[in-house]
Amino acid sequence: MNIKYLLIRSWSVTSIIFSFFLIDLHAQLQVNQVSNADTLAKQLSGSGIAVSNAILNCPAGASGTFNGISSNIGISTGVLLTNGNLINAVGPNNSASVGIDNGLNFSDPDISAIEPLATYDVCILQFDAVVNCDSMYVKFVFGSEEYPEFVNAGYNDAFGLFVTGSNPSGPAYSSYNMTQIPGSFSPVSINNVNNGFSANCPAAGPCNNCAYYVENCNGTSVQYDGFTTVIQKNLYVIPGNAYKFKFAIADAGDGIYDSGVFIGMGSFSCLGLSVPEEVSPHPEVNVFPNPFSYSTSFSFNDLPENSLAVLVLFDSFGREVRNETVAGGMNNGTYIFYANGLSEGLYFYKIESENRFLSSGKLMISE
Repeated sequence: MNIKYLLIRSWSVTSIIFSFFLIDLHAQLQVNQVSNADTLAKQLSGSGIAVSNAILNCPAGASGTFNGISSNIGISTGVLLTNGNLINAVGPNNSASVGIDNGLNFSDPDISAIEPLATYDVCILQFDAVVNCDSMYVKFVFGSEEYPEFVNAGYNDAFGLFVTGSNPSGPAYSSYNMTQIPGSFSPVSINNVNNGFSANCPAAGPCNNCAYYVENCNGTSVQYDGFTTVIQKNLYVIPGNAYKFKFAIADAGDGIYDSGVFIGMGSFSCLGLSVPEEVSPHPEVNVFPNPFSYSTSFSFNDLPENSLAVLVLFDSFGREVRNETVAGGMNNGTYIFYANGLSEGLYFYKIESENRFLSSGKLMISE
């Protein structure tokens, strides 16, 4: 018999009722069930993003909003999508086996591409969006009750945000999963972000992408045994174009233990419209040649004395591929940037000084 069923059958009716009283008395994470797709999409939409044609395909009670200001989830407010019930995300973490099987089972091609067994309790929010900038981002936290007992055990609950539309660097996005683990092509799932398997919480490793993992044993505000850190993923787009976005989460292996994804309110937003405070006077940055094949020069005019500037380079999928110090106390200086190790294509740069925005733009590396 499935060990999960043995665990669930060990619950008593009294303990379940007592747990729900604890939710009312002590919970710090607050949730509100919402099944209106337009309401949820507009909660996510931020600066420069106009959403429309929202569709929600989730069981009753699986979707809604949350307030995490007093929790340790790392996001203040936003939308919560689960493969169970919102209530099961609310702390304290007084059980190792909370979940509900909603019985909505089907194979979505995008989430199944991440995990073929993720066909249980599927929850999907999708909408169209016109993006009025050339770069955007989303912030999220993925959490689960599958941790740590079912890591690498066939219950690889998964989440993805799939994008379809124009790609400024070439071939169009086609169900591209923009919420991959930073610095990798790996999707966010139980097996890909964890501190290893353990029959009891906490686990002791070996960890997998554990820089992005938070152990929540005995947590007071969230029920899930573990969750990711707040992850921000960027995407480069063509201003004014329409895109299709699909958030999807599903149970893998069975429909018992719950997982959820917390998406920040207004964090589905343009990067270009939320630029950090600029230094004054604003330094002029010129890049020449551009396009280039081997090297190019960044020329800085009037960069403040004794400043430290950093250049961060992203590929067309928003992945950081280079982080370099480009100036230190340099006036009217020139920094030579080399394309060593970078493939031909379109890149995006951002230059900051002491965490203040200086400049951003595009680089084209050609043969």
